[in-house]
Amino acid sequence: MAVGMAPAKNEVTEKIPFVGFSGRIFNDALAASTVSRSSIFVTNLCEFFIDDNDLYSVPERILETERARVF
Repeated sequence: MAVGMAPAKNEVTEKIPFVGFSGRIFNDALAASTVSRSSIFVTNLCEFFIDDNDLYSVPERILETERARVF
């Protein structure tokens, strides 16, 4: 299992975790370890994009929704 914090803008658009620059690094790391991406579950903890990775900018109602989904 691989869990990211939140999707980047391109992940929101494509609806796939770990795409773009971070995805290339992730895929390279998997290839170096001989683990295939299809053999693991890949997701993000949050389903929404966090601008500048600033959790304090996220409205409380959205955080509550995410807490309920995760826990």
